[in-house]
Amino acid sequence: MGHPSPEAMCTAITSGAWQIIKLTTDQVRRAMSQNPCLPCILAKKNKPKIQHSEQIELTNLQVGELISGDIIGKIQPPTRDGDIYFYLFVDKKTGYMKAYTAKTKDGFVTALEDVINHFQKYGHKVKSFRSDSEQIMKWGPVKQLLEIRGFNLNIHSLMPIIKTW
Repeated sequence: MGHPSPEAMCTAITSGAWQIIKLTTDQVRRAMSQNPCLPCILAKKNKPKIQHSEQIELTNLQVGELISGDIIGKIQPPTRDGDIYFYLFVDKKTGYMKAYTAKTKDGFVTALEDVINHFQKYGHKVKSFRSDSEQIMKWGPVKQLLEIRGFNLNIHSLMPIIKTW
């Protein structure tokens, strides 16, 4: 999931979403062009090309319809509370993110359920969940939650618009 693109960061700065951070768009663009991170370079190199028809389908998503999530860790240094993992969830329509920290991976299911409930609370229907990790999708408690919620469990094609990752 990584960091946002330079243009997304610049949009956040110009829209006022990052008021606490005193950066200019020029500083962001310069830093990202002079010091691209290795994972970004590798991801762009291996990323399959998205066909135009798939992009149109992505824009037709509704808020909360497709949620992506992953477990990241072990992080160093740990948080003040000793948490060494974090779970990150992203709404693929809006880019809205929710993050949770934890000492173990076990709280992922509870966090995923919280995210689904969050969107439902505001009248949005979560239809699909995806993860870059096949292990997460096959993990018993996650699989059980998704089955109970009526989600599609086809790991490699949760929606026709998501071909591979």
